[in-house]
Amino acid sequence: MSNDGLARVMLTVNGRRTSVRLEPVFANALPEIAAAIGLSVHDLASRIERDNEAADNPLNLSSAIRAYVAGYYRDLARPQPCRLVASEQPTPRPSIAAEDAIAA
Repeated sequence: MSNDGLARVMLTVNGRRTSVRLEPVFANALPEIAAAIGLSVHDLASRIERDNEAADNPLNLSSAIRAYVAGYYRDLARPQPCRLVASEQPTPRPSIAAEDAIAA
């Protein structure tokens, strides 16, 4: 870690060796996210760079990584809709016409 508190992260991005300087929280999150989605850190950084370059206002790679990490954890923090498992599904009620036919 440098004197400014940033960690230097060595990456191969789309076949090109490069380094980025990130705050430790972002540097540590990058391999955690890559592992969670089944990619290497280099493949994740390559994907981030490709997506960033396709954006209307591309960022530098360090900023794009920060934005990706923040977005990843923001999405995880959003409340997810509650879904019942099949065994917890309410039993469907018969229609009123079916109840009348049963009563008759």
